[in-house]
Amino acid sequence: MTGASSGIGMAFARALRARGRPVVLVARRADRLAALAAELGGDAAALAVPLDLAQPAAGERLQRALAERGIAVDLLVNNAGVGHTGRFVEQPEERLAAMIDLNVRAVVDLTRRFVPPMVARGKGALINVVSTSALQPVPFLAVYAASKVFVLSFTEALATE
Repeated sequence: MTGASSGIGMAFARALRARGRPVVLVARRADRLAALAAELGGDAAALAVPLDLAQPAAGERLQRALAERGIAVDLLVNNAGVGHTGRFVEQPEERLAAMIDLNVRAVVDLTRRFVPPMVARGKGALINVVSTSALQPVPFLAVYAASKVFVLSFTEALATE
């Protein structure tokens, strides 16, 4: 589960553990991940993997780390995301690119890495967290809203496939 160090991701982690499911917690903030993993039962029940998914090789590193531990993903929750506000023309290019990397590229990368094995096994699930911003243009959140439209469309297309 990505974006597990706070908010919706943390709520997903707690809810899944309450149902007895082991979880892999992925986010940038190692201290928060470690605290949540300890709360949820430690490495056997809640493995913390500190990782910045906006980095290009992050998906590969996550896949390798899980494979080394013999962990097969049967539920992928793509929740990590960031939304920077401000006028589009005033946003630094690097900030916009990093938002697209996390909100779009990482979702596609992780889905491509972890869903095909689920399909091959004949079981598994994918949850891509979007936002009501995906349903309308949002001034001062233009790139964020557009990234969520992408994830919504991507998810609906995959559901049909």
